Amino acid sequence: MLPIITDLLKLLDRQDELLASSSEKWFQGNEIAALAGDVEGGIQESPYGAVGISSSSGPHFLAVLLTAMKAERPQILFGSKWPMHELQSALLSSPCSILISDQDRVKDLVVEDWDMRRAGHFYVWTKKGRLQPICPDGEWLGQFTSGTTGRSRLVIRSWDAIADEIHALEEAVELPEGGTFFNMAPFHHSYGFCGGFIWPLLRGSKVYTVSDFFPSACRKRWVQLQPVVVYGLPFQYEFISTSPGEDVPVPIRAFSAGGPLTGDLREKAYANLGILISNNYGCTEAGTLCIYPEMPPEENSSSVGWPLPNRRFQIIEGNQLSVTGKCLMDRYFDSPPVSIPYRTGDLGAIREDGCVQVSGRLRHVIQVGGVKVSPEKVEDALKSHPAVAEAVVMGKPSPGFHEQVHAFIELVNPGSVREEELREYCKLCLLPVEVPKRIFILDQIPKSDTGKVQGKYLIEVQ
Repeated sequence: MLPIITDLLKLLDRQDELLASSSEKWFQGNEIAALAGDVEGGIQESPYGAVGISSSSGPHFLAVLLTAMKAERPQILFGSKWPMHELQSALLSSPCSILISDQDRVKDLVVEDWDMRRAGHFYVWTKKGRLQPICPDGEWLGQFTSGTTGRSRLVIRSWDAIADEIHALEEAVELPEGGTFFNMAPFHHSYGFCGGFIWPLLRGSKVYTVSDFFPSACRKRWVQLQPVVVYGLPFQYEFISTSPGEDVPVPIRAFSAGGPLTGDLREKAYANLGILISNNYGCTEAGTLCIYPEMPPEENSSSVGWPLPNRRFQIIEGNQLSVTGKCLMDRYFDSPPVSIPYRTGDLGAIREDGCVQVSGRLRHVIQVGGVKVSPEKVEDALKSHPAVAEAVVMGKPSPGFHEQVHAFIELVNPGSVREEELREYCKLCLLPVEVPKRIFILDQIPKSDTGKVQGKYLIEVQ
């Protein structure tokens, strides 16, 4: 058993306060152990495959995680706010033989050849039969990517890699012992899981995890808790920096990840809250890669920070960022091992002082009858129309043409423009092959808890 897993299991013996998800109750280690007892039997009844976890409560989440570790079973994290059809799809495409959740809504989950029962505070879904599902060997954790450009993929990352991330964070950032960590990021997100959950627990801090990610609720909790460290997302800081209310106490460190930490947001946070936010840059496949401590408002928004220890960045094929290090994932589930160096999918550069800069996202071109169409070019054309608030462009497979250009837009004012009007507008600034075959006008572009566009839902619209 790896040292990091041994250290985490020791939390069950601690007699001090560890976790809370509500202001009414902080849980000690022995209370977490009692919660773990609710699901031990269910895991033993399904002795093969990984253990799926979908929880909105920090204490419940930790109880299931540690129970799976104790049983030497891999763990796979599912979003606590995912729609039921997305949870079902992810579950069936994973090597899980059991899913454990603390949410009443999972009673509505429809999974053929699975049984559900209640176990204390949890619902336990178990795969029927004793057939062993295909499951990678070793001590690992599975997390789904956000699926910005398509269907989510299951990332297999060893606990050795997670331990390396925790050690790198501890080495790179000086923080006082103890105190309260306020984690506003979801558990299934790599940033919220490693930096906002596992790291503070191992360093002896109390961790408050939100079950409601709405920034208004987060602001109230922040004021009540007076935390030493805050782990949050850009849209939460945006609201908290501009909304009225009781003064927000200034933590020793406030981290942000899951989206760009723009100069405008940094300026608002500093002017209204007196906070210089620290930027975290990384991805599900490799965890946190860079940190820009207390990023000043005047810093260029393309700068994302300096690499954590044991991470080496390179620029390949002109301007593509790649990285090597022990932190990397092993593979995507059902795919070969990851290639080294790992390509992050971002375009950028490395400054002379070592700071990593990100200038954009590498997007695959859309192949239309042998002609390559840039999604960014079509998006820019659509967003130049005064009625369009946001646009996302994707390719849809089409016989004979390889792909068709499809666009999804959100309007400034609903009903202010029609699809054909936008297509005619695009013809003024795009080549005929670049003009979207279809433009879908949506009430809202679907985004994840971290604010990223979720292309997997857009695929279903086409």
